[in-house]
Amino acid sequence: MFDKFFVGLDLTSVEDNGLQRPISRVTFLLDDENSVTAGDDTGLELLADCPHATQEMANTILAQVKGYKYQMFSADDAALDPAAELGDGVTAGGIYSVISRMNEDGSGFPSITAPGEAELEDEYPAGGPMTQTFDRKIAETRSRIAKTAEEIRLEVANDLRGLSSSITVKLESITQLVEDTENGLRSEFTVALSGISSRVSDAEGNISSLEQTARSLTTRISNAEGDVSSLEQFADSLSLSVSNGSTSSTIRLMAGSTQISSREIEFTGVVSFSDLWGNETIINGSTIDTSTLFLDSLYGDEIYIRDNAGQIAASFEATGASSTAKSALAIWSGAIRMQTYTGDIYLRAVDGNIQLDGDYEVTVGADLFPKAANRYSCGTYNFPWSDVYSTDGTISSSDKAGKFDIDYDMSRYSPLFDALRPCSFRRTGGDSFRAHTGLIAQDVAEARNAAGLPGTEFAAFCSWDMEGGAWGCGLRYEEFIALLIYEVQALKKQVKELKGETA
Repeated sequence: MFDKFFVGLDLTSVEDNGLQRPISRVTFLLDDENSVTAGDDTGLELLADCPHATQEMANTILAQVKGYKYQMFSADDAALDPAAELGDGVTAGGIYSVISRMNEDGSGFPSITAPGEAELEDEYPAGGPMTQTFDRKIAETRSRIAKTAEEIRLEVANDLRGLSSSITVKLESITQLVEDTENGLRSEFTVALSGISSRVSDAEGNISSLEQTARSLTTRISNAEGDVSSLEQFADSLSLSVSNGSTSSTIRLMAGSTQISSREIEFTGVVSFSDLWGNETIINGSTIDTSTLFLDSLYGDEIYIRDNAGQIAASFEATGASSTAKSALAIWSGAIRMQTYTGDIYLRAVDGNIQLDGDYEVTVGADLFPKAANRYSCGTYNFPWSDVYSTDGTISSSDKAGKFDIDYDMSRYSPLFDALRPCSFRRTGGDSFRAHTGLIAQDVAEARNAAGLPGTEFAAFCSWDMEGGAWGCGLRYEEFIALLIYEVQALKKQVKELKGETA
């Protein structure tokens, strides 16, 4: 039995905090899994650890304390007998209860309390009947520590809720496992000398895992439908793969290259390639199918173009780029049409010629004119036209607005005209079976020199340098027309004068 003490009014303050609910249950915990209890959950429960308790002991104690209501109070600076200790009865300011807490500051006047409602609930929580029943069920959670020479295992489990967690410590690894068998949830984490691994799964068949070693890191996620995604990382590469059992896609990154493998690759938006090694983008594949393709450069030995029906309509063949080696870009097709609606079509050869070849003929269906006036020739001295067919002949520009230094005195050309030597001849390497009439360019040059005319005063004669130090020459026959007219007019004048004298 505990002692009883009386304080009276020898204290600075006292507070009555009321009565707690009556005691209705007594429970003894035998061990982590077993207990004996008596009473119901209508009031408070007395709970204590007692490995040797019996049901009879619980019944007997309940009979003694059932209905007892705990008196709560607090008293400051009480003149308490030094022999008093926790658990003794005390009357403080007319309130009788037990000493549940004592705060001695060395002054000899301690503060004593039987904790109030808030403190009691915080230190010794108690709820209603339903809460107490539930808490007692929760108290069925059991913990166990198993120790052997090979491992130490700490386990906490609650069979009622299907929950369990454990930590297993071995010499070479530590494993932590948390499991909810009722809902099919499971998480496992292992730290071993070889690496770290974790795995999380649920009742629907979803599983995610992570494996980490000193050389690699692998993550993997799968579901019940067979879909799997994984990421493997090494010091020199990174691989990402997704599969569904029948098809798969992978992306592999390495220090010098990137590999993408998939049945279909779809790019949405703008895809840019920059700072490429050698300024090249190489796509290896038998087929590239796209609606629009913009390229600064296109490389390939053979390039095919299909029509709307999917048939090959044309092909490009690249056999070189040298006209001297008879190799060039060849476009093979039944017919080729280059058409613009509002712009021009340009064919340009910077250091060579533009050649339009046809086994039969080349047809032009529009006006054909040079890019700039009075700058380009039709044919050259090495490649003259054999014949020029025209309905109305050629038209030479003769507008006075385009001429200057006009001189109607042609008398200085008469010695040249008199020295001209018309002849007949046959051509070598061309039309050799028919005789032609005309002039020899070298004879015209001699006549010009004999007449004392410089080359700048007679444009009918033309000459040019040729390979090997040779030179060629030719004539503008239309230049002789005006000279011929002048001489004929002079003859007509002389004839008219002679006829007058004779008359």
